[in-house]
Amino acid sequence: MSKNGDAETLREQIRKLEEKCREQDSLIQFLRKSDQRFRDITELLPHNIYESTLDGTVIYANSNILRCFGFTLDDLARGLNIFRAIVPEDHDRMRRTIRERVYSGPGKGSEYTARRKDGSTFPVFASVVPIFESGKAVGIRGTIVDLSERKQAELALRQSEVRHRMALDSMADAIHVIDRDMRMVFMNSGCRELCRKNGLTGELEGLTPFEIFPFLPPEARDQYSRVFETGSPLLTEDTAVVDGTGIVMETRKVPIFEDGKVARVMTVFREVTDAKKAEEQLKKSEQEKAIILDTMSELVFYLDQDLKMIWANSAAYRQFKVPRGSMGGNYCYAFLHGLDRPCSICPALKAIKSGEFCRTEVISSYGKSWILRGYPVRDDKGNITGAVEIVTDVTESKQMEEALRSSEEKYQVIVEKTLDLIFAVDRTGHFSYVNPRFERITGYSSMELIGRPFTLAISPEDALVARDRFRQGMRGMEIPPYRTDLIHKNGGRIPVEFLVTTMYDASGNPSARFGIGRDLTERLSAEARRVDLEAQLFQAQKMEAIGTLAGGIAHDFNNLLMGIQGYTSLMLYEMDSSHPFQEKLRNIERQVRSGAELTRQLLGFARVGKYEIRPTDLNELIGRTAEMFGRTKKEIAIHKRLQERIWPVEADGTQLEQAMLNLYLNSWQAMPGGGDLFLETLNVFLDEKFTRPHSLKPGKYVKISVSDTGVGMDEKVRKRIFEPFFTTKTMGRGTGLGLASAYGIIKGHGGIIQVSSSKGAGTTFDIYLPAGKKPSEKLISAPAEQVKKGKETILVIDDEDYVLDVSREYLELLGYKVLVARSGHEAMDIYRREKDRIDVVLLDMVMPRVGGEEVFEMLKSCNKDVPVILSSGYSLSGQAAGIMKKGCRSFIQKPFTMETLSERVRAVLDSPRESDRAARPAGA
Repeated sequence: MSKNGDAETLREQIRKLEEKCREQDSLIQFLRKSDQRFRDITELLPHNIYESTLDGTVIYANSNILRCFGFTLDDLARGLNIFRAIVPEDHDRMRRTIRERVYSGPGKGSEYTARRKDGSTFPVFASVVPIFESGKAVGIRGTIVDLSERKQAELALRQSEVRHRMALDSMADAIHVIDRDMRMVFMNSGCRELCRKNGLTGELEGLTPFEIFPFLPPEARDQYSRVFETGSPLLTEDTAVVDGTGIVMETRKVPIFEDGKVARVMTVFREVTDAKKAEEQLKKSEQEKAIILDTMSELVFYLDQDLKMIWANSAAYRQFKVPRGSMGGNYCYAFLHGLDRPCSICPALKAIKSGEFCRTEVISSYGKSWILRGYPVRDDKGNITGAVEIVTDVTESKQMEEALRSSEEKYQVIVEKTLDLIFAVDRTGHFSYVNPRFERITGYSSMELIGRPFTLAISPEDALVARDRFRQGMRGMEIPPYRTDLIHKNGGRIPVEFLVTTMYDASGNPSARFGIGRDLTERLSAEARRVDLEAQLFQAQKMEAIGTLAGGIAHDFNNLLMGIQGYTSLMLYEMDSSHPFQEKLRNIERQVRSGAELTRQLLGFARVGKYEIRPTDLNELIGRTAEMFGRTKKEIAIHKRLQERIWPVEADGTQLEQAMLNLYLNSWQAMPGGGDLFLETLNVFLDEKFTRPHSLKPGKYVKISVSDTGVGMDEKVRKRIFEPFFTTKTMGRGTGLGLASAYGIIKGHGGIIQVSSSKGAGTTFDIYLPAGKKPSEKLISAPAEQVKKGKETILVIDDEDYVLDVSREYLELLGYKVLVARSGHEAMDIYRREKDRIDVVLLDMVMPRVGGEEVFEMLKSCNKDVPVILSSGYSLSGQAAGIMKKGCRSFIQKPFTMETLSERVRAVLDSPRESDRAARPAGA
């Protein structure tokens, strides 16, 4: 062959080779595209797809299978074997399946237990096909389906079927299912039991109901056919005989659909004999309930959802006065209240809307109080179908509640405001309540007491007895009132009288102790004051009696002294001054004056010692008497603290001077070695609490205090200090009349005198004299008495002969003409005869049968201007003061001297009479 021919051949071969290469490239490109399409499709498919070699090395796996088993692309790149995804127990079976597919071709897949990367297992269904290259199997391509959900569904279905069968078997109803040929395909245990009662046992599936249940009525076949045809359930009720007993049977036929058609019918036999009886019983019960509701005093309404009345009881009809049955079908708000919409407070409406019980209270326009209750009514499914409204008239109970509340408030006020201590102790002996008074008395707050043992507030020595009383009370024993001491928080003691009683619970068991206590502090103080006042009263009565005795003695003694004084004066008047008896008679006169001073003190004690009352400045009086006393008792230091602008008192200055000097003298005698005497005056106002025990009026008083630093006195001496003739001094050192006289003078002036003293601590006398309203006057000393004579006629009246004789001789020596009378009747006889020549009457105040006051009245009836000089052994007080106020001209106290008598007689005779003053022209 030529070279050209060879070249051409070579080019042709090269061309064919290039064309073949191009074809191969196209094929490779196609294969690549095809492979990519395969991969894309496998990624889109919801299946788990993989490829592996025959030994199981995975060369491809889509993302689904990687996610399903928990592997990653890195795991795939490092070399992943498909057997790693299967539990070892299934490896041999899977290898056999792969060999079968390689040699026998495609076949059914198998179920295996797969294993994820984390070790968890799950059921799968695996299918494989071999991969051939050049007619030789080089690998496998497979799919794996996760059966977990299907298995669970199958399990659930099986369990559901089991449950349904168990449920149907557990039902008391007889249930069976027939197919369209009316053959039995299922019977539950209740149905088999029904068959057994009718004598049928063994295999019953495949039979018809008519062969099994002889009690089915002839029309039962048509009923089954109608259910198959219409697909509607059917309910019938028949009477049957089962096991020889007549029963009522309820039959329910229910269609079972498959693919939209009735494939089977389920029949339920239910014995309703008892239900029928229960229904009858229910009707009877409903009737009884209706009767009960009709007897209720409450108004009862049964309403539907729209508030239409379905039923109402008799009370409702009576209340609204409408015919029975007329409420049914009417809206309650329209029929009962005339409204076009429900009431805003309607409890039935609220119960329907909320599904809960509702309650409200209203007061009608005519003052009635009502409680309205609404109860929702539900059907078997729990849906609200209406409401029951009950209306109760609570007017009376409200009034009772108000009365109870008012009573409780009053009780609370009484308990909280009472002056008594009120407390409660629980069964364990701890405080459960104390009222405010208990807190104030003990100083403890309720928070400090409640929950603490009650013995906390009881004196330690009484605690044991108190606990014993508590135990006895909790055993139901009655404990009489008792006294004990409470202990104040600060340690002080409060005497209290308690009355404690036991409280019982609803079962009648002792549950607590309730007590009322009364603070005895005031009562005991009052008792002590009462005892003290009784002692004071006894002392006052004793002093009064002694004073009366002393006054009588002084009067009689003054009469005796009058005779001694009179005869001594007469003898001296007629005796020459050189007579040897002259001095002896003067001594007798001095002794008479001493006796008169003694009777003056007795009369002062008897509170008949006031002579001349005038407004008196006590500061001046005390200053004068203290100066007089101080001049003679140099060893006593006198300290004065006198109130400025001291209130004046209505007093006999001379008598008060005597009382003050007696008090000074007593203090001096209590300080034999000298000491200090303190004199004080003070304006005070005494209230009723202070003055009542002393029978004084409250008001302004002047207080005088006389205190010394002497030896003092004990209580026994202090109680007798004002008794006349009582003295602690030695014989001859005192008469015992000084303080008695001071006591009488102060009492006679409407005041009181008190003494406080203790052994070795000195003595204080406190005097209270009522303040007067007139300004005080200066005391003017009386001029010395002189004998004054006259020639007038004087009538002397006295029942004592020696007084009468002395008085007559006195007057006759003075130049007067004297008429004498020894009684009141004799005096009036003389005065009626001689009244024209009688110028003055000297009248004794105390006479038997007809006294001086009565004689004075009779004299005044004869001559209203009769001049009378009243004479008495008593001082000017009491009855004598009364006679002076009636117009008696003057008073002279026995014993009196001739000089005193002459001065008094002359003063009366020389003063103008009332008639003369009345006749005297104005300005004369």
